[in-house]
Amino acid sequence: MLFKRFLSTSLKKKIPGFVFDIDGVLVQGSRPIPAAVNALKFLNKNKIPFVFLTNSGGLLEKEKSSQILTKLGIQNEIPEVKTVLSHTPLRAFNKQYKTVLSVGPIGSSRVLKEYGFERVFEASDLIGKYKGIAPFNMVSQRKEPYVSQNGEIPEEGLKFDAIMVLSDPRDWSSDLQIVSDLLVSDNGKLGTVNLDKEEKTIPIFWSQRDFQWKTEYSLPRFALGAFRELVYKLVSIVKQPDLVTLPDFKENNSKEDLLEDKLHEFKILSKIDETVLGKPEAVSYSFAKKELEKDFVEKHGQDSDLEIGEIFMVGDNPLSDIIGAHRYGWNTCLVKTGVYSEGYKLPVTPTMIVENVEEAVNKSCELVKFD
Repeated sequence: MLFKRFLSTSLKKKIPGFVFDIDGVLVQGSRPIPAAVNALKFLNKNKIPFVFLTNSGGLLEKEKSSQILTKLGIQNEIPEVKTVLSHTPLRAFNKQYKTVLSVGPIGSSRVLKEYGFERVFEASDLIGKYKGIAPFNMVSQRKEPYVSQNGEIPEEGLKFDAIMVLSDPRDWSSDLQIVSDLLVSDNGKLGTVNLDKEEKTIPIFWSQRDFQWKTEYSLPRFALGAFRELVYKLVSIVKQPDLVTLPDFKENNSKEDLLEDKLHEFKILSKIDETVLGKPEAVSYSFAKKELEKDFVEKHGQDSDLEIGEIFMVGDNPLSDIIGAHRYGWNTCLVKTGVYSEGYKLPVTPTMIVENVEEAVNKSCELVKFD
């Protein structure tokens, strides 16, 4: 019996599975990449399992799938693709943290509410309640007064259990101020300051840390990772003001002074209780693999004589898509339609470097002899 079971499993025909990044692979900003249409249609026609794995966020998973398929003009043919967003793993923390600050576009708090978090506020809620908390905000410039959709806010004593950064904020000035405030607060209590360099901050979750991303513009643009760097620099200076960079710092500081400053900054940042999600972290690939397996079952059933063999990650960013998939044990296809360009120093060697996603799919299928 055991031998028969082993024999039947080992004789299953293997088909490839594909995991696609979105920005720089399927679309460039609002513009679709034509090769993506052909690639996805081919996979769908041949019932090859595939999913989206993106470091973008601020929407629900089904909404992101619909947004991309609409941009590509193929939603009638492919109604939905299973999608893992950078913040998808946050669902696991909905019982652990009661009151959280949601960082992202206005309205992104609804994502955390959908994930099951009880009490969620955004920077815009706090700006509407506490005058002067973020003096250069964009909310106050609206013709219509901002009305919070997230319930009553106390006059004072609002305490946060965690900060959850879902996506790039649209008002960096306000979010830099409020996130930094909470990271130097007394255990998350808004409006307080604790400058003790030995004490841990409240938890902050970053949905990803991509430093740049590709839009329609000729050069990559700053992403959430750049925002993260700014937050931590500001926190360091607030806790140790002499870390500020003065105009004559090169002339008046020795290498030893600069090294000492770096050590002070490192000590402060080591007390930030952070968790980083998204690519290249393994948790994102784990979630994507589960969704890929679900897609396979939907396409072929539980008792199929097929099974997923090689998995190919198709991405444009060597520092997130490619290195993360490489560490996870997948094949990697680096496309030239996004962040990567000739001369880029690669942290790992991809399985292949190709012009676009259609070429990635074709060459991958040839590699595993899928016909």
